[in-house]
Amino acid sequence: MDYLMKASGLVILLFLFYQLFLKNETFFKSIRSYFLIGLILVISLPLLEIPVYLEYVSQQLDISNFEEINVSQITSSSFDWVVILQATYIIGVLFFSLKFIIQLISLAYLIISHKATKKGNHFYIETTKDISPFSFFNYIVYNNNQFTSTELEQIINHEKAHAMQWHSLDTLLAHILVILLWFNPFVWLYKKAVQQNLEFLADSYALQLADNQRFYQLKLLKTFQQNFCTDTTNNFYNSLFKKRINMLNKNRS
Repeated sequence: MDYLMKASGLVILLFLFYQLFLKNETFFKSIRSYFLIGLILVISLPLLEIPVYLEYVSQQLDISNFEEINVSQITSSSFDWVVILQATYIIGVLFFSLKFIIQLISLAYLIISHKATKKGNHFYIETTKDISPFSFFNYIVYNNNQFTSTELEQIINHEKAHAMQWHSLDTLLAHILVILLWFNPFVWLYKKAVQQNLEFLADSYALQLADNQRFYQLKLLKTFQQNFCTDTTNNFYNSLFKKRINMLNKNRS
């Protein structure tokens, strides 16, 4: 419990600092480093024990006046609540772990059940499934029939940014943090902020390669889809698209 409380406190501090000072800034690479270091610190720092040295004062106590204390009476009232909280936490961890594993298995099945074409360091997978384009490490999956050749080129540039910069690593670490601290609402907000910044990074890269910035923004708005892939991947379309457009038009910090 001590570990969970310390980790939860760190998440709250890191997220509030982001909200106050970094949320509206456009140096996305530095913000990504902030999130990554934060993820590592939240998971590892509470494991460290800092010894506290206290000066020992010898003192003779007269215990003749102390009444007998029944230890069982003290612990019995709180014991049930501790057990219930521990059981609830474990059930939550198991539930979100199982969900995460199922998502990874579904993702792996989608990848291995389709033919992958290697181009450079990336594997391109064309599918007929009605899903949004997404990437997972160096695998890029898309439905070729949903877009024109020009649109598809810019979408792939966006997903290549995710792949080249290893954004899937950030996403997986954020999911692990959510599994450990699922009871803390700030950890869900932290994960969302991590994914949002990754989209800003990919948009920034794709926009540099785009011939027309307005066309790229219109593509974000085009037929906004409801059929998303698992959130363990980096999706081209997602619920953050309005903020992404705002960031594309924002003056650089």
